Amino acid sequence: MATIRDKRSKPAKTPKRTEAIANTVAFRPNDEDRRVIAELKREGESASDLLRRALKQLEREARREAMYADMARLAHEDLSDEPDDWGVAEGGGVVDLRGSTAHEEFDPNGKSGR
Repeated sequence: MATIRDKRSKPAKTPKRTEAIANTVAFRPNDEDRRVIAELKREGESASDLLRRALKQLEREARREAMYADMARLAHEDLSDEPDDWGVAEGGGVVDLRGSTAHEEFDPNGKSGR
């Protein structure tokens, strides 16, 4: 999972469960559950397939929430006083500047040696 992060703090993570999960999970739908399953099931899709699809959606939702938490945490971060990690070569390609002399020569006042 890609997250936005800075070098000083850790990104928000989707919580991971470590307890064992049974190979089979029993589900006893109530009337409302049956209505939702019938409404959302795609042609040829079983209830189990629908539930798998719902679990994947919940996972995406958890990742999205973690990304938004990272965005909120980093909203006021100002990176203008740090050198760029990536640049553009004369031929238009991307250049990795991390660990280069560009970092050593960087002047946050705009007088970079690049």
